[in-house]
Amino acid sequence: MARHPDSGRRELSKALDSSPIGRYSGAALVVRGPEVIFQAARGLADRERSLPNRVDTCFAIGSLTKQFTAAAILRLEMEGRLSTDDPIRHHLGDLPGAKNDATIHHLLTHTAGLIRAGTGWVTTTRAAFVQAMKDTPMESPPGTRCRYSNAGFGLLGAIIENVGGEPYDEVLASRFFRPLGMTHSGCVDHTTWLPDSNQAAGHRMQRRSDGGLGPTERVVPGTADRAGDWSTRPAAGVTSTVGDLHRWEVALAGERILSREATRRMFSPWSRMPGRSGHYAYGWCIERSRRGEATIFHPGRHEGFQAAYIRYPDRGVAIILLANVMVDDGDAGWHHDIQHRIEAILFG
Repeated sequence: MARHPDSGRRELSKALDSSPIGRYSGAALVVRGPEVIFQAARGLADRERSLPNRVDTCFAIGSLTKQFTAAAILRLEMEGRLSTDDPIRHHLGDLPGAKNDATIHHLLTHTAGLIRAGTGWVTTTRAAFVQAMKDTPMESPPGTRCRYSNAGFGLLGAIIENVGGEPYDEVLASRFFRPLGMTHSGCVDHTTWLPDSNQAAGHRMQRRSDGGLGPTERVVPGTADRAGDWSTRPAAGVTSTVGDLHRWEVALAGERILSREATRRMFSPWSRMPGRSGHYAYGWCIERSRRGEATIFHPGRHEGFQAAYIRYPDRGVAIILLANVMVDDGDAGWHHDIQHRIEAILFG
């Protein structure tokens, strides 16, 4: 920064309050490689017990989980256990009709033509989930249309377990979390999520008819739509801290967990996202920001939490935002104003 570091930190702190929900509640981190430019923890981890958020507080990260699922698939490919070109029937058994033409690549890029989510059923086992997916109708032929599908990433989780021979969370732990020292990261059953001094509780605010926001309410774990479904874990089930995600960022940038070729493919713009100017990669979105900065990013939401992870590959910078207050009617772009202000501070 050209300005005094303390001034820059104050401005970055103010930038956190520019989201639609107002004052930020959560943890935030801005890094350049291994260097921490800015970190902060604001608000309460649990409003009922007046526990403050800390920089090492653990949050549900929602769909940021998809990057770990994609990375696990690529690692298993590096180990020679699968190929992203494999039809999914090779690992899940025969599927009806055109579903037999869907590949792992299609699942990774949301182009398999499967249902998105919200099917009305909740499956508690991998086998039940896979069978339910076989029984549901397709939305489009594989490879013809990009439609964001949590259920598709659920199938990737089933493939990871079948091929890896271990539960999904153990595959992540053995390949990524333990080797990288991500000691606060893992998969938690959100139906039994019990906040403690190191785990935040999720909160929400209802949108009023006049456009304003109602009071902040604590979310009861397991009450969200499909919260207990087996497929939620590989689509949105990881919990982490900003510090652990910084370790992940350094490892990604340094090609410590994936080969150079696997890393290139993870961040390749494979499928055009409908209604957007960018593309979907493997568990990431590729798009220009408002200021025209090249970004690799993903938002996440789950059970009263929301998250955003934005990488700037041309600048070696990353922004990680983990919040435990969300607007109940949905706001996937909640981080855009924060991101825009941080970019202006960092990049002029």
